[in-house]
Amino acid sequence: MINYLRNYFSNLVFTLRFSLLSIFIVLFTITLLIIGSVFYFYMTSLVSRAALLLMDTTARVVLHEIDLKLHPIMVASQWSAKNIHEEVVDVGSKEETTHYLINLLDRLPLAQAAYWADTKGNVVYAQKEKNGQFLTEIINPYASSFKSLVIYRDKEFREIKRENILKPSNYKSRPWFAMAFGKKETIWTPVYAYPSDPPFLGISVATPVYDDDGKPYGIFGIDVRLDQLESFIEHQKVGEKGEVLILDRSARVVVAQHKGYFSVLRKQASPMEPVQHSMATSWVKEAFTVFQREAKPTFQFDQGGVSYLATFKSIPILSDQGWLIAVIDRTDDFTGEIYIIGWIYFLTAFVVFVMGILLISHLVTKIVVPIKKLVKETKQIKNFHLEGDGRVVSHIKEVLDISDAIYAMKKGLRSFQKYVPSTLVRQLIRTGEDVHIGGAKRELAVFFSDIKDFTSITEKVDSNELMKQLCEYLDAFSHIIIEKDGTVDKYIGDAIMAFWGAPIQVDNICHHAALVAFACMKRLAVLNANWSKENKPLFLTRIGIHFGEAIVGNLGSSERLNYTALGDTVNIASRLVDVNKIYGTSILVTDPVYQRIKNNMVLRLVDHVTLKGKEKVTAIYELVAEKQEDLPYDIAAYQRVFHNGFSAYQQGRFDEALLYFNQCLEVYPDDTVAITYIKRCQQFKAYPKPDWNGVWHFSEK
Repeated sequence: MINYLRNYFSNLVFTLRFSLLSIFIVLFTITLLIIGSVFYFYMTSLVSRAALLLMDTTARVVLHEIDLKLHPIMVASQWSAKNIHEEVVDVGSKEETTHYLINLLDRLPLAQAAYWADTKGNVVYAQKEKNGQFLTEIINPYASSFKSLVIYRDKEFREIKRENILKPSNYKSRPWFAMAFGKKETIWTPVYAYPSDPPFLGISVATPVYDDDGKPYGIFGIDVRLDQLESFIEHQKVGEKGEVLILDRSARVVVAQHKGYFSVLRKQASPMEPVQHSMATSWVKEAFTVFQREAKPTFQFDQGGVSYLATFKSIPILSDQGWLIAVIDRTDDFTGEIYIIGWIYFLTAFVVFVMGILLISHLVTKIVVPIKKLVKETKQIKNFHLEGDGRVVSHIKEVLDISDAIYAMKKGLRSFQKYVPSTLVRQLIRTGEDVHIGGAKRELAVFFSDIKDFTSITEKVDSNELMKQLCEYLDAFSHIIIEKDGTVDKYIGDAIMAFWGAPIQVDNICHHAALVAFACMKRLAVLNANWSKENKPLFLTRIGIHFGEAIVGNLGSSERLNYTALGDTVNIASRLVDVNKIYGTSILVTDPVYQRIKNNMVLRLVDHVTLKGKEKVTAIYELVAEKQEDLPYDIAAYQRVFHNGFSAYQQGRFDEALLYFNQCLEVYPDDTVAITYIKRCQQFKAYPKPDWNGVWHFSEK
């Protein structure tokens, strides 16, 4: 019986009206449900991303404020230490040193105190008082009558009164004294409670000073109060339930948005001792745990059945202390309104559904959906898009007959397209060009790539396995080129030739080629990671891009044609690939390409050269990144030093050029271009070239 019913229903053929009406009702119902679900989840995701962006912006604002407040203080400490070392400030004169410290405090609003302490126990100390006056202290451990002199001064630095103290503080025993000399550089101390009434939290910056023999001489330090940062953070609003905090690497709160939070820290802190305090809220603890585990700056997490959003940012100036800016809030602080909107949507969708069914029942007899689908399939075939089987699911006999015919036709064409580049056929169809022998001049961006040392790889690897690996590589690069409207011209062994500008006219063709170069490098990194796990050889790709005029069209015989590009532009792009070998670069472009993408990409000058068989001097550039943030070094600082070195190199001042190129390595230690120029300068010094004109001539391809 079951088989009978199955056979019965599978052989049923319905009228076109019944079929279309049933399909529309089902599709309309499913569509409304899908759209509603997608809308809800998409809006929730969108709002969450916007919230994370807001939180990230808040964290950046706080980070900027911290840098704005603390960086001048650190610079003042370092500069003061340098002045003492170079005897610009005479620390032997206690009066001069005292005035120097007071003037320094007067210029730094966040600074609470400044001091100089040498290794013999001599100390000169200046501190701001809450009434705007100053307290200064001079400690002399070798004095006969008293060990310390305390002087109170008014706002104009005039003396008000003085006191003598027999047992002053031993500054050499303070942790920062040992820390600064231990690291031999400027250090920031952990957070401590400053001995004031009422107490406040503070940190100190200390810079060691050494004498001319390299022996420790003393420490210059500045105390910084954190309550002003607290005041700033209080005004950073995220959500009604959100918090903005500054934490150290041990998850202790340094600065908090809520005053009650901060007062707990003060009560638990001992004067001038590091603060030992853990976070009070469990969800903040959980956020810190997730951040440490996943190492992501922004994320969403659940705690106690509640969803939260969190952003963490490190504070570079206080990296030794591991300070972090944390912005944390409940997700429903942002997405609560979406629940209400969702209910309104579903009520509206129900009304639309009822009205839609009435409208569809009226129009269904006039709509021939399956036939339209088949028409669409025929258009796809016309444009040489042969994906899918082309069959239409239907119980209408005529539609099934047409569907079978289309399927058979697409199957035959798919077999044929293995021998004809389908992407090129589609492009020629889109442009309406007739297939004939001949060509025309076009401005093209020409792209060449090859694999480094591929010949040596072929000698070590099984040829069948290597061929499969190479096909995987070529397929990945080709898809990237095609997706960016490029034309894959040919494969020359392991090399790929492609171009932009024909047969389809594309705007910003140099920009397209540059984006493809970056995308290919990223894709290759993924391939190499997979190949490494499979113990396959790794591929290193070099790319050359040139822009210029070339002849493009159909080349061949009456039996077989090849759509290709010819001319000097193609030759230059091809030779540019091998130039990468000389400079250790991966992506080189010529000056015409540079001029068209310099405002959108990060490039650096490599050299002025003449290529094999060329007399014209060509400036070549390395395409290094899409944006400066992607680089591990300061490209602007590097460019300034490199251009000075390159100018000296071109003018034959090789000693001066060597200094600049070595500075390039200080900015970017992995730079292969600077190393190339260092070797050249050393060679030219040893073997001078009387006819040197600053241009490097390549005698090989």
